[in-house]
Amino acid sequence: MPKTEESPLDWSIHRDRSRWPVSTKTFLAEATLITGNALCVPWDGSEPAWMSHPKRSPVPFAHEAFIGGAPVAAVHAEFAPEIRTAMSPAEYLLRLINVDPAAWHEGELPYPADASLAALELRARNKEDQDDPITPAHWGDVACQINSEIAELDVAERALRAIAELIANLALSTRLRTYARPFGGGAMIELEPSLWELDDPLTRAATCTLSLNDPFNRNAAPTHLIFVERSDLEPALASLTPADKVYLIKELEGGDRQGRYAGAVEELTEWICDRAKDPYFKDWRRAHWEEAACLLGSWATGSVFDDAWTAATGTHPHLVKIGRPRKDEEPSPIPDRSNVYEFRSKTSQ
Repeated sequence: MPKTEESPLDWSIHRDRSRWPVSTKTFLAEATLITGNALCVPWDGSEPAWMSHPKRSPVPFAHEAFIGGAPVAAVHAEFAPEIRTAMSPAEYLLRLINVDPAAWHEGELPYPADASLAALELRARNKEDQDDPITPAHWGDVACQINSEIAELDVAERALRAIAELIANLALSTRLRTYARPFGGGAMIELEPSLWELDDPLTRAATCTLSLNDPFNRNAAPTHLIFVERSDLEPALASLTPADKVYLIKELEGGDRQGRYAGAVEELTEWICDRAKDPYFKDWRRAHWEEAACLLGSWATGSVFDDAWTAATGTHPHLVKIGRPRKDEEPSPIPDRSNVYEFRSKTSQ
């Protein structure tokens, strides 16, 4: 079915590298990653895949949806459907079973330990669990997922539009040679620069395809994959200046080529101090903080981190008093989906 102007773009090619074609040229999906790394600060590498997140509205976290373990009726009436749509109760239980089978057999879940997994999967598939109660843990996990994906999608939309526009402008200016290859394989066809005279280059960036028969119609069935000349792309990206960068965190604007900027120490000090008051980070030692700060970008490493750590520990001396964890005890881990956007928002939850 052809897409309409209101239809969402299909970014699935960016989530599955196994679908990327083999070629002596650079596939547009890979060129997108290379360009993002040079253009956007910070750059996680997951941003193109984040474009596939569904558009959702923010939902309250568990402490707002439950009081004393009891559901807050007004909050559940408004937001429980969104929680169930994102992950139904049966789907959540199935995930818990896969992640922590021991918890299942210890009876910590609201189903008996000998419940049929096949029956649970069937209930989830048939949406027979839509009226099942939502536990605080279920609500908390899914709310974090939804709100994290909202933030990721916002970042990705800003990043990918800038990337798509830069690639199109480079191709249009003849600084970047681009090519089309028929689906399934065949000879490369060099694209004329005029084929990048586009109102919306994001469409091509999404699917990495075009129709050579109707190249300016986003609803036309695609016929060719798009490739670029890497030996053109890399020098063009190397010439980018700090003014050309797209800062996905506004506080980083004005950084130099390494991402450092005036006020970096103060920014990182505030970042550490905000989290020093959060119980989640109570067992973290310096190595954990330093590892997490690296995710913010190169500006938060080296002497910037050293100076910020000194300042932060002066305000929060308990940070340097944390000893080795007791036997069989580890400090709170860096979250599985750790990235700069999650870390910056964690304590605002």
